[in-house]
Amino acid sequence: VQGDSTVIGPGRLAEGLDPHDDEPPRRTMRRQRVQCAQLPSVPPCCQMGVWAVSLCLVLAMLTTFHQSAHRNSPPLSPLLLWPPTTDLPHDRWISAAVKARLNVSRTADADPTLQPYLLAGGNPRPLVIVCPGGGYVARSAREASVVQFLNQQGFHAAVLHYRVQRRHPAPLLDARRAIQLARLHAVAWAVDPTKIAIAGFSAGGHLAGH
Repeated sequence: VQGDSTVIGPGRLAEGLDPHDDEPPRRTMRRQRVQCAQLPSVPPCCQMGVWAVSLCLVLAMLTTFHQSAHRNSPPLSPLLLWPPTTDLPHDRWISAAVKARLNVSRTADADPTLQPYLLAGGNPRPLVIVCPGGGYVARSAREASVVQFLNQQGFHAAVLHYRVQRRHPAPLLDARRAIQLARLHAVAWAVDPTKIAIAGFSAGGHLAGH
């Protein structure tokens, strides 16, 4: 401790005090100037490291809370967009006059589906229908990350597997049908029927725009 001190007490008069003042003598007071030892400074690099670690911990806590706030419900089976049909017999004639046969075979593209990815809980949520890309000749299978992102933001999601081996208007009809089915299942899926959106990538974005 370093510094000066001034003592004022009985029997001593400081300069400027009136000896006839009726004020009782003051208690002894010490005014000291204290010089504290300075703590060692933290290097800037260490300060940045501390901030980085703190930021990572906060982000991890927020991510854990965010993911726990939106839990997925058990996966549902793909929903057929159109009523199932059966193969026509090969010996079925178009008419009695025309000797032709219908050689009908079914492919995976013949049954467009809507695959829902719903969140748990009974509160109605918005739904986003995702249309994969593929140039209308194939369908991309890379929508898992998109669905995961939508679910983490609190949205229901559904992937539309529209027909690509048919010409217009087959894909457009599938997209419209998907919106109709989403509204039809709004109560069962806990979907807000007034908040159904459709989005896509590449050809799927073109389809969603129409």
